Amino acid sequence: MADLHEELEQEFLDIQDRLGIRTCYQTKWSTQRLLKDIANSKI
Repeated sequence: MADLHEELEQEFLDIQDRLGIRTCYQTKWSTQRLLKDIANSKI
């Protein structure tokens, strides 16, 4: 399960890089929080 989480987290880091928003997030934030923030900002 940890591997899947790490894989998802890396995927989100890649997405953030593409969107140029990595600096808006800290890696300690969960992917769930990331998803919620992305959904709320309607990117």
